[in-house]
Amino acid sequence: MKLSLELPPLLLEEISPLLEVDFALAQHVLDSKTYADFYRRQRANSRYVILDNGFHELGHPLSIPELKEAAERIEPSVIVAPDWLGKPKETFDAFLDMYTSLGSKFRIGVVLAGSSSEERHRFFAATHRKASLLCLPFREPRFVWFKELVGAFGSSNYVWPSKLHLLGVNTLHELTEFKDFFKKVNFPEERVSVDTAKPIKWAMAGKRFYTEMNLRNAPFSSNDVPKIEKLTPTQKADLLYNIAFLRKYV
Repeated sequence: MKLSLELPPLLLEEISPLLEVDFALAQHVLDSKTYADFYRRQRANSRYVILDNGFHELGHPLSIPELKEAAERIEPSVIVAPDWLGKPKETFDAFLDMYTSLGSKFRIGVVLAGSSSEERHRFFAATHRKASLLCLPFREPRFVWFKELVGAFGSSNYVWPSKLHLLGVNTLHELTEFKDFFKKVNFPEERVSVDTAKPIKWAMAGKRFYTEMNLRNAPFSSNDVPKIEKLTPTQKADLLYNIAFLRKYV
């Protein structure tokens, strides 16, 4: 799997070279010229840049016009269409609206949704040929969802969008499950990426990762990450340790 992190402007230049994929949050692209200029340069240097819709941090996705404006500022590799947790119809409709309005200029990603396996299968069947990126949501049993899709559609390259992305890290065990299953069904890991803010959130709290650690509920929130203006030498060392530790699982 390819690793990406949600980073504050302070760390973009230093930490991004340690990662394979860049994960830009659309709300920060709109709020910060420094942030937007960095990711535009990354794309000019042929980096793969995912422009996320901001749902996890804001509690709602940015609108299609807002995402269009952010995309025009950085020219991302792909834009994640608006999604809502537990609202498959709204998520599906927003993807189709975005694909229809922007698909001729930008590649569009979709977040899998559905309250049953049958609904998710219909969702996938209706989007997989249009989407350039399939995202699996953070707060759902996504490993089960993925196994069900492979069981229903197979794992051949032509069936799946060109990229698969895990939105956030749940547990280290889940990452191991995905890696083992990718190998079992011959799903190429070079097509898979994952984003997370956990290495920096726990570093800011003075914690280094360890094997049995519960990565959830860090005392430092995702909304605080963009506001970071300084790290102590110890916090920076912890961040680099956490990134290196996470690589054992991705």
